[in-house]
Amino acid sequence: MRLLILIMTLLSLFGFQSCGNEEEQFQLIELETTGVSLKLQNNAVSLYGDIPSAENELTFVAVGKNANLGFLYDFQIGDEVYHINKDEYDNPDHNVAVSGEWGCVELINSNPYTTKIVITENNSAKDREFRLRFGGVYITAWVTIIQKGNVSNENVKWDNIVCNQLSSNELFIGNQYLGIQNWDCIGNPPQIYPSAVFPETTFAKSFDKEVNEAKRPISLYTDFSNPFVSTIKQPSGVAYQHFVKDLIKSEEYESNKQPHLHLYRLANISSVENLSKIFPDNGKLAKSLEDIVKQKVNAEHFQNWIVGEVVFKGFSVTMDTPGQKGLFENSNIQTKGLVYLRSMTYGATAYFIMGSNLPYDEVKTLLSTPSVVDNAKEKLSKSAIILISNSSIDQNAALSTSFEALNAFIEAPYTKGSYGYPIYCTGCYLDDNRFFHFNELNE
Repeated sequence: MRLLILIMTLLSLFGFQSCGNEEEQFQLIELETTGVSLKLQNNAVSLYGDIPSAENELTFVAVGKNANLGFLYDFQIGDEVYHINKDEYDNPDHNVAVSGEWGCVELINSNPYTTKIVITENNSAKDREFRLRFGGVYITAWVTIIQKGNVSNENVKWDNIVCNQLSSNELFIGNQYLGIQNWDCIGNPPQIYPSAVFPETTFAKSFDKEVNEAKRPISLYTDFSNPFVSTIKQPSGVAYQHFVKDLIKSEEYESNKQPHLHLYRLANISSVENLSKIFPDNGKLAKSLEDIVKQKVNAEHFQNWIVGEVVFKGFSVTMDTPGQKGLFENSNIQTKGLVYLRSMTYGATAYFIMGSNLPYDEVKTLLSTPSVVDNAKEKLSKSAIILISNSSIDQNAALSTSFEALNAFIEAPYTKGSYGYPIYCTGCYLDDNRFFHFNELNE
C-alpha cells in the first residue's frame, strides 16, 4: 500500500515537470511553522523537515496568495492514510481530526487555515515518517516530517580524557538548543530561570507550557567559595535578568568568573550520518553538521570519523527550596506533575567532527595532549576538522575548520564579556521537592 502511494506521488510530480500548460503548473501553498523548519525540495511543492525523538508540537499556518486553500487534505503515518474534511476546521467541538499512539492532528482555524500536530515521543530506534498534503491538485504543499529514532547515547562508546562527575540530579541541556552562526540552524534557547515551573513532560526538553502564576519571594545563591546571595521578591524571567546583571558586576563574580574544563571526550563513529546518536535531542543540529561536513570536506578521502565533545563549567545559581506555604502565592493550585527549576549551571561547549586516515587510537593519543596544535599539528595535517564552539547566551555557535580554533577554545572558551549559557539544570517536583529524573518519568 505504501509503495503504491509513493509511486502515485512520484508519477504526479513527474507529470508536473512535463506539463506545458501554464494553468496546470503546480503552485506552492506557503506555510508558516512552529516546532519544525521546512526546506523546499527540488520540485516546486515538496517540503521536508526533521524533528528529534522527543515529544513535539508542530503548527502549520497557511499564508500568502494561496492561503485560502491551505487546509490539510490528507495525512499519512506509516501505511495508514487519513483523508481530512476541511469543513471540520469550522467545528470547534471536533477539532481532533486524527489520533493514534503516535499523537493527534488538530484542525485549529480556517481563517487562516491553521493545523496542529502533537507527536508523541518516538521510543523506537527506527525513524517515524509523517506525510501531509495541503490544498488541492495543483495548488498544494507536500510535507514530509521525519521524527528521529530514539538512539540512546549509550550506543556511543565515549573515551573520557577529562571527566568531572556531577550529581545524578544534574541534567545536561548544553546542546539541546544549540545552533550555528550563519547557517540554517538557529539556536532556540528557552527563557528559563530558577523558580520557573513547567509540566514534567516538558521540563529539560522543550521547556514550554510554563505555569505563569504569582510566586512567593525566593533566595538565590551561587556556588562561589564566597557566595553571591540575593532575594527576588517577585520571581520572573525579567527579575532574574536583573539578578544576573548585579551578579556579574560583583566582587564575588570577579574572583570566580574563569570556567574550568569539566568534560573532554572522544568517540569513534563509522560515518557522519551517525551524528544523530550524538545529538538525539537536537535533530536540526545533527543534520546541519552532517551537511556542513559534506560541503566542506571530501568525505570519501577519509576512512575514520571521530567526534569530540568539550564542556567548560562556569558557575551555578541555586534557589532555596520553597517553605511550607509553597512556591505559589495561591496555595490552591494543583501542583502534582509540576516541576520547578531549582538550579542552573552556566558554561561553554564545543563539538568537533574529524575525518582522518589515522587509526582512532592514534588520533585519541594526539588529541589527548595539552596543546593539540603544538604537539600534533604535523601528524594531523592530512586530517580535516569541523568545529562548532559556543559560550554565547543566544546559543549560536561559531563554525571553524582548523585545529588552531580547537586549541584556542580550550585555552580561552569564553568570548570577551561572556559568562556562558545554561549547560546543566536541576528540577524539583512542587508537591514534595523531590528531584526530577528522566528515568522516573519514563517508568
